[in-house]
This record gives sequence, C-alpha cells and structure tokens, in this order.
Amino acid sequence: MLNLKPTPNIFIDIGAHAGKYSLIMARLGCEKIYSIEAEKENYLALKQNILLNNFESKIYPFHMAICGKNGIVTLHLAENVTDGCHSIVVNRGTGRIEKVKCTTLHSFIDKNVRKHSSTLSNNVLIKIDVEGAEYQILKSSFDFFKINKPQLLIEIWDENRKKSF
Repeated sequence: MLNLKPTPNIFIDIGAHAGKYSLIMARLGCEKIYSIEAEKENYLALKQNILLNNFESKIYPFHMAICGKNGIVTLHLAENVTDGCHSIVVNRGTGRIEKVKCTTLHSFIDKNVRKHSSTLSNNVLIKIDVEGAEYQILKSSFDFFKINKPQLLIEIWDENRKKSF
C-alpha cells in the first residue's frame, strides 16, 4: 500500500479500527481522509491516534457503520474489544452487542465527502475491512462504483467470494 502512485486525493477507510491505514495515507500526503469505525472503543482509539499525530485537519473520524442500508444495526462484539473482529453479520457468541448508526456508502459520500469536495476526483481509494459485511457494501454501491470508478482495497471473507452481483 505504500507504493500507491499517485497518492489518492481522497481516502475512505471503512472499518478503520484504530486508524493504521488512515495515518499511513495522511503521511503519504492524501488530502482528505474519512475514517469510519463502528465499535466505540476502537473509534475512541482512532480519534486519539489522529490527535497524537496532528492530523485533525486531514482525517475526519466517524462513529458509525457502512452497510447495505440506512438505519441502526447490531454490532456483535468480539471477545477482545480492541481486536477489530466485531461484525454486523456474524454473531461472535459473546453476548455483547452495540447498536450502531449505519448508512450506505453512497449516502455517506453524499452527506460527508461532497461537503468538502463537490465532485469526486478519479483519484479516490476506498478501503473496506468490515468482517463479513463487504458484500452488503459492494452490492448497495454497485452503481456508485460504475460511475465514479474509485480504487478499491478490500478484505473479502471466503463466504463472500462465492457471491456475485
């Protein structure tokens, strides 16, 4: 990921966890970074990392989920709260959940990204690491991807490899 040429103007980090990739992109010179994290403790760590690295003017954190609908979803928490394996798709069996605001990628971009930039450049990178919900995001955003053609960096679970659009 460090060899991106050119560095994207906009980076959307879906499933940002504590912000590792957001911080890397900020150091590489990306102009605007939108970091989205659904789990509360990870979101607080993300905000802290942004402050510690003085990237408040580049990285915009959001405590929410991106998925296939707008509304509220149940986030199933993993055993270790900070390990990043929380899921809106897979019940982790811990009995611990959080209710989280969610929206589609297209709605998020219309409401937040276009506020800073009226048009999306063709130099946009979207990272998706959402513990099994990637299919929901891809399916609900298919038309957006066709029109805007962003670069995608996606972690895809095996179950989702068998699905198609």
